Amino acid sequence: MKYIFKYCLFFILCYCITFPIKSQSLEDLNSTKRKIENQIQQLNVLINENANLKSETINNLNLVSQRIKLKNSLINQLELEILYLNNNILQSQSNIDSLSFLLNSRKKELEKILQFYQKYHNSYNILIFILSSNSFNQSFLRIKFYNSIIKYYSNTIKSISTDINKISEIKVSLENQKKELYLKQLQKIDEIKTLRKDLDLYNSKLKKLKSNEKNLRKQIEIEKRRSNEIISKINELIEEETRKKIISTNKSNENVKLSNDFLKNYGKLPHPVANAFVINNFGETNHPVLKGVKIKNNGVDFACKTGSEIRSIFNGEVKKVFNLPMNGIAVIIRHGNYLSVYSNLTSVYVKVGDKVITEQVIGKIVSNDNSSSILHFEIWNEKNPENPLMWIY
Repeated sequence: MKYIFKYCLFFILCYCITFPIKSQSLEDLNSTKRKIENQIQQLNVLINENANLKSETINNLNLVSQRIKLKNSLINQLELEILYLNNNILQSQSNIDSLSFLLNSRKKELEKILQFYQKYHNSYNILIFILSSNSFNQSFLRIKFYNSIIKYYSNTIKSISTDINKISEIKVSLENQKKELYLKQLQKIDEIKTLRKDLDLYNSKLKKLKSNEKNLRKQIEIEKRRSNEIISKINELIEEETRKKIISTNKSNENVKLSNDFLKNYGKLPHPVANAFVINNFGETNHPVLKGVKIKNNGVDFACKTGSEIRSIFNGEVKKVFNLPMNGIAVIIRHGNYLSVYSNLTSVYVKVGDKVITEQVIGKIVSNDNSSSILHFEIWNEKNPENPLMWIY
């Protein structure tokens, strides 16, 4: 009884340790890890492209920063897998101990049965055992008892054989888990080494950028001019539509429907560019290099591959196509009361008045020897900027 209590306590402890991890299977963890590894591979392409640029930019720095974040996520994911495997190993060992305990108990029981069986192993002894009964009823019970002993003996033999096979299977699984755990631990060590290299690369780029403060402040001014130009064009567009009173009853109904459809797709709109990474977020943030300098972004900036195609995020009508100072061409598309803005394009395949559909290609991204391939993307609710990352999935 004391031994059984100890084993029960041990199993309860193991269950408590492993329960939080069981919410995710190893395949789920591996799937998440593969997604992160795939993102890192895509990001490596962008970083390699930017390594060939003639000048260091904030965008280059932000790309390396993104890779550092992804590698930290990958290391965290590997730690979860290691924890999962450790718990599985503990549970497997616990199962082996439990089965071994039961196996030993059955072996002891079998010894007792064998002693009885050996005592009455021949038909003569069995007959004496039965005939020595005091009554017919006792004889019947002894026959029944003997048969049950034989049956129990047979079942115990089968049970022992099953336990031995189970223990063997668990031991094989345990060895495989230990090998997998070892590989995960090696991968984690390798990822930590590459993370350190990225941190050194980030600090090196940061140092170079800090030495050229004049150029950084020039870039900030260019971004401000772009932002002001986009705001100016949006205000101009809204004022033109108000002044011309172009919204008839039919168009007004279309506008309401399109607005409602756009709103229903909150958080589900497609990305304007494939395989891209956010390097500048929406809102006011601290400058990554210049201390005490705030930068305001009415949208988000996506780093993407050279020559990437830019797509409309929803059905709508092209309202503006215009040039931006040192930021290529910009396109504004109206989706009812909402507007989407795509800037830093080099080729544009649409013109003002064109109707576009969701994921229709509207142009290509600017890329040259001096600048990385960046899409600046905004979403507005009339005159109010919205965080695009809240709209797209």
